[in-house]
Amino acid sequence: MYSKTLQRRWAKLICRSLSSLEGQKLPTNSTSVDGIAPPPRIRRGPTDILQALAATVGVDPTASHYKYHDDPFLIPQSNYRKRAYALSAEAGRKAAAWIRDEHSSLFTTRQWDPPMKMTTPYFNADPRIDAFAPKPIYNDESKSANSWEVRSLLVQS
Repeated sequence: MYSKTLQRRWAKLICRSLSSLEGQKLPTNSTSVDGIAPPPRIRRGPTDILQALAATVGVDPTASHYKYHDDPFLIPQSNYRKRAYALSAEAGRKAAAWIRDEHSSLFTTRQWDPPMKMTTPYFNADPRIDAFAPKPIYNDESKSANSWEVRSLLVQS
């Protein structure tokens, strides 16, 4: 607990001292007519500013864990309820994976599989059925399918 506080304080101190030292540096070869010269460029890494911002913000001890973000009313209060929440979330993930693997015909794309591990077989969810294909020319003699024919085709496939 105290180690994080100490780290934050050291980070604040270092940021303040570096910024004050950088502010005191003056360019040596200033060739300005007005006597105003921009300070030299401060070299920063890609995450230096984020680290400085993180040093100013602490962790809220009263906030709940980020996995309970859905509804504040449903946040578990006891350890038993937290464990039950975690187990039910894992059971939901496993149920979704089972439906994905066992009933892959319900899905048209397989973007959930990693490229090297294709667990679900490829299945076109919208196969071409000639009885349902539209006729190129509609006239009075064109035959329409009745509901029993459609039902029998759906039961067969």
